[in-house]
Amino acid sequence: MDYLPWVLNQLHIYDQAHGTKSLDVFSVHYYPQENNVSGGAVDLTTENLRNQSTRALWDPTFTDPSWINAKVNLIPRLQGWVNTYYPGLKVDVSEYNFGAEGNMNGATAQADVLGIFGRQGLDMANRWTTPATNSPSYLAMKMYRDYDGHDSTFGQTNVRATVANPDQVSAFASVRSDGALTVMVINKNLFSLPNSSATTPITINLSDFAHGSSAQLWQLAATDPTNQNNAAISHLGDVSFVGDTLSINAPMGSVSLFVIPAAVPAKVASIQVNDGNAQRSEVRSISVTFTDAVTFAGGNANAAAAFALRHVQTGNNVVLAAAVSLNAGGQTVVKLTFSGGETDTFSTQGTANPVDGLSLADGRYTLTINGAAITGSNGLAVDAAGNGTAGSTYISPADTFGGSGLHLYRLYGDVNGDGVVDSTDLGMVRSTFNSNNSQSNYIQYLDANNDGVFDSTDLGQFRTRFNANVF
Repeated sequence: MDYLPWVLNQLHIYDQAHGTKSLDVFSVHYYPQENNVSGGAVDLTTENLRNQSTRALWDPTFTDPSWINAKVNLIPRLQGWVNTYYPGLKVDVSEYNFGAEGNMNGATAQADVLGIFGRQGLDMANRWTTPATNSPSYLAMKMYRDYDGHDSTFGQTNVRATVANPDQVSAFASVRSDGALTVMVINKNLFSLPNSSATTPITINLSDFAHGSSAQLWQLAATDPTNQNNAAISHLGDVSFVGDTLSINAPMGSVSLFVIPAAVPAKVASIQVNDGNAQRSEVRSISVTFTDAVTFAGGNANAAAAFALRHVQTGNNVVLAAAVSLNAGGQTVVKLTFSGGETDTFSTQGTANPVDGLSLADGRYTLTINGAAITGSNGLAVDAAGNGTAGSTYISPADTFGGSGLHLYRLYGDVNGDGVVDSTDLGMVRSTFNSNNSQSNYIQYLDANNDGVFDSTDLGQFRTRFNANVF
């Protein structure tokens, strides 16, 4: 048995026997043993060794080319020892240094090490020593903890990221508490003066993450490629997605951070009763506009199934039909019309004045929109309630007299839409009495039987509702 697991085992046996706990953290120091890697050398041989040396922290297939000449697999090895010989301890690499802190080769190694620590679930680590402020290695640490100068960070929840050759390009990903996906791409390929304009093409392919149209790009690179000792973090232009793919050309010896906001589910942009007309003497449609182009479970022909309209007083549902269209802004608009027992069949008796759909019967109504049955263009279910949750359900608020809700009610004779038939409405009724649909003072929504004439029959309907309200 190796010495360290033997020590852990002996301490655990002792602590179990005596009811004590001698350790909280299992800690080791680690410095790469290849020639000059942990020092300041930046010759071609050492830089290439430094690029591959980080694999000793995690790769069970990597044979350390130094005097060790064995598979180190450091972090998994330490974690395995703890799990076997003293379960419950934290694991710490309390000293490490991969060298060249004043050069971008050291910076890419430092960025790689931090990504490995996080991905492998190391509990804590301490670099020896703190790199000089604004040195390339210092800035590599800042890429994870404060890349924008406003304490913005790499994420907290690890996401699997794979690369073809980690000695040349490594990548790490995580989701942040705000839902953004952060992807750190470390281009270890070395700058060469004879080929000073060379870059490395980087392509990121995402899966199982609903994203917006673009990603922020922050990059640590030499300010002058011919001097790899001076570097800066820059906020470059946003990178647009092509499908689920991002592509850039990264400078040699650079660290690129992509901040990818999570896609925002489509919401309900507006709800209009009677196309925005204030009167509630008749209600023949409700129009719902979404913030995006959306689709419905079962297709547009089944769109009405995502909606429900209930008569508050009777508890009965209205039979709905849905006409789906796109407006000039590319937003889906659904126009709901009505039929069935909760509609005013009296208004259909006439044939002289065709109208779209039946009017709702007198009373208050509640509209429900099932966001789980509606999908936005980004593949997320609609946040119908507007609470930030995909697939949420919208339920219209109860209307009150003088309130600011949808005014989702119908009361024949209510010209100004306040839910009451009173003297204000009576003034309009007087002005249209004995008019017909060929005259300018005729008002269709006061023509109760829809016969093209406002006469004593319609006035009788008005009289039965005078001084009535829907509240």
